[in-house]
Amino acid sequence: MEYLNFHHLRYFWVVARKGGVRKAAAALHVSQPSISAQIGLLEQSLGEKLFRRSGRNLALTETGHLVLSYADEIFAAGRELMNAVKQRPSKRALRLNIGITDALSKLITFEILKAAFHYTDPIHVICREGEIGPLVHQLEAHRLDIVLADEPASSSLDAKTFNHRLGRSGITFCAMPPLAAKLRHKFPQSLHGAPALLPSENMGMRRALETWFDAQGIRPRVIGEFED
Repeated sequence: MEYLNFHHLRYFWVVARKGGVRKAAAALHVSQPSISAQIGLLEQSLGEKLFRRSGRNLALTETGHLVLSYADEIFAAGRELMNAVKQRPSKRALRLNIGITDALSKLITFEILKAAFHYTDPIHVICREGEIGPLVHQLEAHRLDIVLADEPASSSLDAKTFNHRLGRSGITFCAMPPLAAKLRHKFPQSLHGAPALLPSENMGMRRALETWFDAQGIRPRVIGEFED
């Protein structure tokens, strides 16, 4: 029978929560190669990669997100055990696991979630950020309680989900003063051929903008795309 090495899991958990090996090494007071080696052993025992490179940073894989959700529960239970043994009883907080898509505004997310912190019983909110596909699959596997996104889950995800609109948010076009003064005249037709920085093509906001552009019969000149 195979057993989970909790020492390896803790190293992985700290790296995921701190956002990188360097910060985790400082927090754990161990060398970066030692942490990398421990995570490598955990990946070997699980047979799955837990991190992937995203530029100069590390990002969790879909399996990494799943392992992190279990690790959160394991180490939370450990803290409760310590409190119980030391006779410091505390009412167990209700855990609310929320998936948030990368594209959703942090301000909107805060406005949606702030009511949870006024709940009469103690509540522990755990937010996980990522792409809608992996988040929906975690929802289907009951690793998440809800997913907040800027668009409904696509039928192509092959997952049974219920979509509920929580609200609407407008889109504002911004430009430097000279360009804004020029585009203000005959807006929105003035956007045709104008330089534009738009959300990347995989984001719901981009698809909404493309639909609106088509309806207006305009096509801006895209000079850059971004995901945040």
